[in-house]
Amino acid sequence: MTTKVLLKSVSGGVGKSFLAANLANQLFSQQQKVVLFEVSFCPVLPVFFGSRQLSSEIPPWKIQQYKLHDDFTLFCLKVDHTRPLSGVESLFRKALSGINDLHYTVIIDAQCGLESLFDSGQISLSLEVVACEPCSIATARVHESDYVILNKKDLRSPLSKDGVTLSRELFGDRLLCEIHFDMAIQEAYANKQLLSAYAPASPALQDLIRLSAQVSERLPQRGVLEPQPA
Repeated sequence: MTTKVLLKSVSGGVGKSFLAANLANQLFSQQQKVVLFEVSFCPVLPVFFGSRQLSSEIPPWKIQQYKLHDDFTLFCLKVDHTRPLSGVESLFRKALSGINDLHYTVIIDAQCGLESLFDSGQISLSLEVVACEPCSIATARVHESDYVILNKKDLRSPLSKDGVTLSRELFGDRLLCEIHFDMAIQEAYANKQLLSAYAPASPALQDLIRLSAQVSERLPQRGVLEPQPA
């Protein structure tokens, strides 16, 4: 079976979707075969890969496929409350039914509240994204099998410094990576570009490169991965 990486968060605004897009792109740049799957009430990922289709123009409950390369595909599923959300899992399986190559890595960007719709037994690696501030860290729902990505780390801010200390105390070896805050991230997001294209010298991009290496090391060929020291 393909390996599946789930990115989730307990709240919006932590930078999870932009992180998912850039992580998928980094894995692809390292010669990996990648599928990026976004499920959201308001999808945002297609524009970062050159699509001019706005979220409001995406029909709900109809999977949109964007073939970015022979070895890199983006699937986007916009959901609403006209149908039971439990239908997400079957549509996800349908989207992946044409992927027969076991060497693909599937990155799932699930909007807050939708991560539980995926079969946890089929997830190879679960990543909880938290913002680098104490309130975000304290409310994160991190399970024993999860790893944590600390996003928006800014050591110029006392609050962010407290967040780093707290996250290291709470998560220990499950803290997979710390992503520095960088104005280039906000600028790239506003310009609807991936960070590698907009700011190749960004410190945050170097963090993303390290994150992709950490993820690759922890991806099993089959089954669910047990946590390892970072």
